[in-house]
Amino acid sequence: RVSTTKQVEGASLDTQQKMCQDWASRNDVLVKEIYHDDGVSAKTLDRPAMKEMLAYLEANKGSVHYLITYQTDRLTRSAVDFFALRAKLSQLGIEYKNINSSLEVSDNEELIQNIEAVLAQHDNKIKSSRVKDNMKRHAKDGYRMSKAPLGLKNIRDVLDKSTLAPVEGVADKVASVLEAYSTGTYTIASLIKMCESIGLKSATGKPMQIQALSKMLRNPIYAGLEMS
Repeated sequence: RVSTTKQVEGASLDTQQKMCQDWASRNDVLVKEIYHDDGVSAKTLDRPAMKEMLAYLEANKGSVHYLITYQTDRLTRSAVDFFALRAKLSQLGIEYKNINSSLEVSDNEELIQNIEAVLAQHDNKIKSSRVKDNMKRHAKDGYRMSKAPLGLKNIRDVLDKSTLAPVEGVADKVASVLEAYSTGTYTIASLIKMCESIGLKSATGKPMQIQALSKMLRNPIYAGLEMS
């Protein structure tokens, strides 16, 4: 698992996979399936690859003996989730291993894994607190701490303060949809068709869908408001 797009684009996933496969080879363990979450936080187990893996393990109970990861924090950064996951694995007859542990069962191995899980959660808490402190400091210095919504872009003004500016060819289309919505005579479905007819796409460049449109219609920045 990697938690950022930059890591996905780099070699982190490949490195983790190779080292896990090398560990399995050294310990005569046959790798049956490989699962990875790209750019997903480990704050929750509600992740695509994690759910797919758990479903596979349940469907193949008795034929899988080990779950191998690069590090415990690649599995989860929640101690509670880790304990619950390991209990689930135990019910399925699966032993959890990371590549820093030996294949032989050690009296201290479970204790070490517990400590790793707690440390991963603590490290995540420290990082979260640091990010919040930095955001508060930058906001105080006049920086906008959020990405500009569709049709707008982040710029610096003549006083070097963060502000927004319209994106040529997109801002006018957003304004047209917002003005139509303000009349109260358009349904979401008709606004979707309007977006299609004027060529307004979502921030990802895909055709406008209900979720993206609803998010746009609720954004207070278009009304000249900034929510802290």
